[in-house]
Amino acid sequence: MKSLIHTAVALALGATTLTPAFANTAQEDIIVSPSRAMQAWRADVSRDLSRNLDLADRWGQYNSDSGIVQVRFTLDENGRPVDLETYRSSGSVSADRAAMWAVRRLSGLDEGPARIGKGTTFQANIIFAETRAEQEQLSEKLAWIERNRLALGSIERNVIALGQ
Repeated sequence: MKSLIHTAVALALGATTLTPAFANTAQEDIIVSPSRAMQAWRADVSRDLSRNLDLADRWGQYNSDSGIVQVRFTLDENGRPVDLETYRSSGSVSADRAAMWAVRRLSGLDEGPARIGKGTTFQANIIFAETRAEQEQLSEKLAWIERNRLALGSIERNVIALGQ
């Protein structure tokens, strides 16, 4: 069994660059960061997700290939993920299944510091890599993917991304 490095990475709420409509031609970007409470909550959820990924790997339930998987979901009345869908596939059935398995086992997501309304969309960004170098390369690729996703508009900015 090969050893994989898997990382849950959050970018969407990490720091978003906004350009105000009233700015002059010498525009400066405004950086919007989440509160410390939100960062701590996301870090806790990321640790839970990483533990679930470790369990999937340890139990040999999935022999995941390298890649990036993005899983979207909402919450049920008990704060558990429902309506899971693969937003972006890694191209590997085993990696996609491992990501879904790990996300499905998260709990208490409704206990975050921000008011989470019914129908709020969450996104788990998960990287599977065999080496640190591959992890860094995939992290750069994910950052590019997320910048492009956020550029699509306000609907995408309302997605709560989970990870480190």
